[in-house]
Amino acid sequence: MVDRLWEEHPRVQQIRAESEARGELEALQRTLVIIVKARFPALTELAQREVAQFNNPGTLGWLIEKVVTATDENMVRWLLNPPAV
Repeated sequence: MVDRLWEEHPRVQQIRAESEARGELEALQRTLVIIVKARFPALTELAQREVAQFNNPGTLGWLIEKVVTATDENMVRWLLNPPAV
């Protein structure tokens, strides 16, 4: 009974949701770095440095797709660190 009350408490649910979202974000960030390391090893440090700026799972998914299909290092470098506008 106590477990059910605990699990149903709004604050517990909020903490759980935030934790899951943070876990998803960190997994996507790690995935991006792994892909860059496998495809463009020279850009691994750049990816490790810049990945923290991407904090939206949708953006990270899009970025992963673009890195996977990129044809050269220059494109990936630009994707990871686009020029300021």
